[in-house]
Amino acid sequence: MDSVTRQDQLRYLSQQSKVSVLIIGAGINGIAAFRDLALQRVDVLMVDKGDFCSGTSSASSHMIHGGIRYLENGELRLVREAVQERNRLLQLAPHYVKPLPTMIPIFNWQSGIWKSAAKFLGLSGLLSFPADLRLAQSGGKGHQRGGVMVKLGLMLYELWNSPPIVTTARMPNHRFQLRASSLKQFPELSPDIVATAIYYDAVVLSPERLAVELVIETERMSQNATAINYLSVVGMADSSSTVILHDEVSGQQFQIQPELVINATGPWIDLTNRKLNQPTDFIGGSKGSHLVLDHPQLRVATGEHAIFFENDDGRVVLLLPYFDYVIVGTTDIRVDQPEVYCTQEEITYLLEMIGRVFPHIEVKPSQILYTFSGVRPLPTDSSKQSTGQISRDHQNKIVEQTEYSFPIFNLVGGKWTTFRAFAEQVTNQALKFLGQRRCCDTRDLVIGGGQDYPFTDWEHWIATVAENYQVDPKIVKKLFDRYGTVAKAVIKHMSEPLLSRPSQWGKSELNDLDPVDQTKPLSNAADYYVGEVRFIAEQEKVVFVEDFIRRRSNLAMLGQDTPQLRAELTEIMADLLSP
Repeated sequence: MDSVTRQDQLRYLSQQSKVSVLIIGAGINGIAAFRDLALQRVDVLMVDKGDFCSGTSSASSHMIHGGIRYLENGELRLVREAVQERNRLLQLAPHYVKPLPTMIPIFNWQSGIWKSAAKFLGLSGLLSFPADLRLAQSGGKGHQRGGVMVKLGLMLYELWNSPPIVTTARMPNHRFQLRASSLKQFPELSPDIVATAIYYDAVVLSPERLAVELVIETERMSQNATAINYLSVVGMADSSSTVILHDEVSGQQFQIQPELVINATGPWIDLTNRKLNQPTDFIGGSKGSHLVLDHPQLRVATGEHAIFFENDDGRVVLLLPYFDYVIVGTTDIRVDQPEVYCTQEEITYLLEMIGRVFPHIEVKPSQILYTFSGVRPLPTDSSKQSTGQISRDHQNKIVEQTEYSFPIFNLVGGKWTTFRAFAEQVTNQALKFLGQRRCCDTRDLVIGGGQDYPFTDWEHWIATVAENYQVDPKIVKKLFDRYGTVAKAVIKHMSEPLLSRPSQWGKSELNDLDPVDQTKPLSNAADYYVGEVRFIAEQEKVVFVEDFIRRRSNLAMLGQDTPQLRAELTEIMADLLSP
């Protein structure tokens, strides 16, 4: 594959003065809008002050879900859309998005009915209901949802479970298990339960890879699309319609005149608008923090199920199997700044909540492998009693065009599951402003390594690729699991010997040009290979080693980010990293 380098793109940008659409922010919402607009033959430039998908979009719970808890807030439209988009992603990105059985532990049958009804009707701020009598007598909390409410919620949730694509299999319906069967399947589960509910959502173990793949694929499909990371907006030029961009790597500045700006900077939206001389107050964010635990007992206890439950304070929380580890999340704390980190208070909260469902499993801080935090770009809403009641729906807040400047579309809210639908809405509005018509639909457009995906005959696919390129089938299987059918291009690249240079691979003689085996595993991350690393660095806009460790791979979350690994990756990618 031929790839345009970052320097090529910057040279092109220095010769350009105008663009139809400038997208600021390359999280999943910005990337999805970039993709949809480019497919409509709109010339579009997307920039981000950091790497692609390095902000809020990198701090998700790794769930692709319909948002069952949003039913209680009466957000039926959002749940319907999210369920259908979840099913769509299972078909369009099967290499990244997988079905996920999810278990809800139920501690009583009848609690939470009046509380949930009040929230659904929007009366929770006006009415105060006493705790359910049975629950109060057992020492429980009145806000907990009992089996009746869970059953009603799941029945409503599955009304929209029909697949949006004909070839997509319908997700299995939920089922209830009584206490004895539940404890047989989950022996470590709290004996205080009366039942469990099992239903299906989906998981994306490598969300940043999905986002980057959308960027790369879009540029290959459209000559009108340019995406540049580490390029920030610093302000406006003397001309009120000219945006100044700053290269965070070289310090070089560029000027661009867009007809339309899409502000997709998430929790930074208001800060970005100030730089564009259009002050706004759209964002009232909340912080969500997660832990990755290296805890074999807890991993076995969860099995292949996510555990979705209500903590003692009413916050809905999650335990998610993540390779050999467990993700624990999440908090929901009002914040007024976009830069956040996981605090000791949050760590204590997240560790203690595990005891609610697995009371006999001890978790120690020393078992924390990784922590990550992000700010949800929720709309400003001081009327809600808690952040959990603020809508997770997406909306395009428009700063109208003036005589002196361009309009700004501000992408507020949204979630990973609905990125395609949100982008479709924004693109339609952008096309109307630009006076253009939609010529391409993304609803059935397969993403990257999902193309020609062998849903049932993957073993034959692996064997064929291994034979064609004379590579160990175990390596092909590993890369197929990581990249889907894009693994074929990675394998092709790896099968070609690489001539070493004097400064690489520990060689010392200036005329030493022995071929290097690109299928050689890394010394400090044996699941990755030399040729694989070089392929990603060359094809996926890697600027710094950190980009590979945190966003082109799962190495950081898997606890493998070490000085030794960084040194090894620097050696391998030295001639490919963008200056």
